[in-house]
Amino acid sequence: LVSVREILSQTGVAHVRSLEGYELAPGELVRLGEKVKAVLLKGVKVLLVNPVSDAGPDGASWETYTKEQLKAF
Repeated sequence: LVSVREILSQTGVAHVRSLEGYELAPGELVRLGEKVKAVLLKGVKVLLVNPVSDAGPDGASWETYTKEQLKAF
């Protein structure tokens, strides 16, 4: 579990957003999957996330895409 602020400051990722275009705020929490991989969209590194269907006690509302989901990119 990591904040968007940490992702942006510790990686080369420029944006954390959903495929629909919603850009996450720095304080939002992301549940990291086994394989975390950014994609290039229009020449910019983006970490794609999905809304969490079952927001558990960790407080995360978002989770990274799975390896299977990223195959489209």
